[in-house]
Amino acid sequence: MDCQQTLTVAREIDDKQAKGIHAWNLGLTYDPKGDDARAAERMQILVGYERAIGHPDAEKHAQRLAQIHC
Repeated sequence: MDCQQTLTVAREIDDKQAKGIHAWNLGLTYDPKGDDARAAERMQILVGYERAIGHPDAEKHAQRLAQIHC
């Protein structure tokens, strides 16, 4: 399964953690291709999830996301 397929499955079963992780990974595939807006949109899903649950990596991921917006 590719990143898009696993993200689709995570959405279908409403697994928020898996949705965040797979959306982040999908975003990483867009970033090197220069599709910053699309990458940031996907990666924001994980940052939002991590912030909501107080995950210790939330701000690290938010900083990475901010680099894409630059």
